[in-house]
Parts: sequence; C-alpha cells; structure tokens
Amino acid sequence: MNVENNYWGHESGPYHPTQNPGGLGDAVMEAVDILPFATEPFTTRWLHAPEPLELILPEADEFLNDDSALFLWHAAPDSTPRDTIRYTLELSDSPSFINLQLYYTDEDTTVTVTGLDYESDYYWRVRATDIYDLSTYSEETRSFMVVSVDESEFTAIPT
Repeated sequence: MNVENNYWGHESGPYHPTQNPGGLGDAVMEAVDILPFATEPFTTRWLHAPEPLELILPEADEFLNDDSALFLWHAAPDSTPRDTIRYTLELSDSPSFINLQLYYTDEDTTVTVTGLDYESDYYWRVRATDIYDLSTYSEETRSFMVVSVDESEFTAIPT
C-alpha cells in the first residue's frame, strides 16, 4: 500500500518498523510505503496541535514496590481556540513501544494502572490529541521498575 506524502500526526513521521523506527506519529504496518511523508498537517493556519506536555509521576527511573502505579502529567498547552484535549497513556515493556497498552483518559491528566508485573521494567509516554485529531507526545519517555521488595527495608548488605 502506498500512502506517500501523508501527514501522520507528528513532524517526525509515522512509526514504521523499517522505514521510520524513530517516528512519533501514528503507527503503520510494515507493508505500508510511507516515504516521503509530510512534516506538517494539511489544515488551516489557525489549527495547531497541542504542545508537548510534561510528565510528573512516576518519576524517571523510579522503583515502585506495588503492582499499581499512579500516572500524572501536566495538561498540554494548545493555542487553537475552543479546543478540547484528550489524553492517551502509552505503557510498554519495551523502549520501542512494540508491546503497547493504551489507557484513554478523556480530558483527565491522571490514571491509575493496576496489575503490573513485579521485577519488570516499564516505559511510558502520553499522547495529547485535540478535536481536529492533531496530536503530540509528552516531552520525554520515562521508565520505571516494579520491584517486590521495598529497598528501604535493607539497612546493610550481609557479608
């Protein structure tokens, strides 16, 4: 399938496993030919994607000793008049977000995820999408680890 010169929701282009693995836009199947792609949306001048948002919790490289996590982020600024921003938490066990779990929060900037696996690394980011389907990701991708033991319980290393 050829979809050249399409805009995929981010100036870096769509995520494509071989043609554009660093793309932060919509994900596409490997059989789709995305090159070249547009780096700007085909909209009128007054429509703008939300600006990148800032993540709050969990902190980068944090150790959590519970199988649930509270995710919190700042609202994404948006200069488009009367625009509504909706958020999607993307959670994965891979930094490339291959195994992806999506949590839709509507306009809320927080969500609690339960049932996380102990002794596991997780990576997360948030996508902000407006009513015109223009979107952007958080300023960063963060990681954290769920551990089964609270490190504060250890006072010394046995010899």
